[in-house]
This record gives sequence, structure tokens and C-alpha cells, in this order.
Amino acid sequence: MENRLSDLWSIIDFTHPGLLGSAKDFAGFSKRLAKAQHFGPLRSLVRPYILRRLKTDRNVIADLPEKTELKAWCHLSPVQAALYERAVQELAAALDGAEGIGRKGIVLSYLMRFKQMDGRRNLWVI
Repeated sequence: MENRLSDLWSIIDFTHPGLLGSAKDFAGFSKRLAKAQHFGPLRSLVRPYILRRLKTDRNVIADLPEKTELKAWCHLSPVQAALYERAVQELAAALDGAEGIGRKGIVLSYLMRFKQMDGRRNLWVI
């Protein structure tokens, strides 16, 4: 994982619901592991579900070029920023009281909305 352990939980919970418990349970579990500085139990749980390939291992991925990263910052127009802010508020309201697969569906639908904002027409592109 390159980011946070919560990212790992999110991916595993999507692909294998319940494997790592609830988000709250996992947060407590990961805090205990971090305190002990020993992540072996977590590694044992997720190892069967993760295929790890390194670009440095040329026997595994000989045909891929070296990793290239490019960060590009795109600023929102005032209209896009207003749409984004309104969508964030709507998302928070929609998530209030939502649970389980319904909550996941709401998050996914709003991720798509965020990607499809079209500030030129002040509409969602659907």
C-alpha cells in the first residue's frame, strides 16, 4: 500500500466484504499493530488476495518501461468550484443514515458526478 491502511481496508472491503471487519474494527486493529510495530497479522490476512509485482524484477515484468510520474494541477473555475461544493454538501446529506451496500452505491455515484462536472453549462454531464 502506498497511502494509508484505510485505503487497504477500503479496497479489501469492496472486493471481499467483511474480511477485515468494519472500518471501526479495522482502525482499532491497525492502531494496535502500529503500536506494536508488527504488521505480520495483517499481511497474513491480505496476502492471498494481493498480487504483488515489482518493476525491479525483470523476470516478472520485462516488457514494461520504468515508472514515470507526472503531477498536473488543474484549478477549478468559480462555477466548477460552486458545483463541487454543492455536490459535497449533497453527498454528506445523502450519506447521513445510509448503510451497507446503499452507502457504497451513493459514494460511487458521487465519485462519478465529481468526475463528470461540466462547469461550462452548470450541469452534470450524464
